[in-house]
Amino acid sequence: SRATTLRRLMLPAASSSDIVLLSAGAGPVLYVASRAAVDALTPTNDPSPLPLALALLMPIAFTAMLASGAGHSEIGIALALASAVAVLALNLGVLLVLSPDEQAPIPAARAWPFVAPAAVLIFLAGFSSHLTFWHAVMLLALGVCVARLWTLGPPGEIIPVATLASRRRLRPIQLLLALALGVVGAWIAFQAIMSADARTREAAGGLVAACVMAPLLVLPVMGTGAIASQNGKMSSVMSTIVGIALLNLCALLPLRILINYGR
Repeated sequence: SRATTLRRLMLPAASSSDIVLLSAGAGPVLYVASRAAVDALTPTNDPSPLPLALALLMPIAFTAMLASGAGHSEIGIALALASAVAVLALNLGVLLVLSPDEQAPIPAARAWPFVAPAAVLIFLAGFSSHLTFWHAVMLLALGVCVARLWTLGPPGEIIPVATLASRRRLRPIQLLLALALGVVGAWIAFQAIMSADARTREAAGGLVAACVMAPLLVLPVMGTGAIASQNGKMSSVMSTIVGIALLNLCALLPLRILINYGR
């Protein structure tokens, strides 16, 4: 079948690749790709939360979509859910400890409470043991509500989309190079997951993705967030981190479900 052929093409050395070497190689490649995308979209010392969240989501999204396209939907789901937990529990906690005190206004804070209903919706969907088309529709509808609230500033004020998109002119060539490097890093990360899955009967691909690869994929958030927080922009970093979690739950996860239906 087409799915079997695709898996064979994407896993030419799954049985002989060194797992540690692949994992160690995927991390730096994806880190450089993510940082390059951030620099192409928004200044690191004064970031705009939405472009920053999209750039930092790139390693997670590319790896999850690659796994889903290859027929390993459990890896795509594990990466989307585990990275949402890791970015909130690991990155946010460490950056709050490292950042200086500030009393700056927090952009897009109105969208933050939607993390809870998105998580509850996925938790309830888990009782059916699989994610359906209607689960994807509900998560996407929730994502539309989040996007609407994200554009709201203070009461009665709407933030222009151009302001949300970027605070400086886009660097298209650098962004294209970052995307290409992200694809390469995602392929290496996927190979590492499948190599670990092929070499042991105790750790399935989804477990390796959730416990090992997801924390690795959110490491760029730590480096970029530390630079921004040291420049007094921790409020933007907090909105970015929550935005990454919401994009995982309300965009990446339903998209992965729809890809499975398409296959």
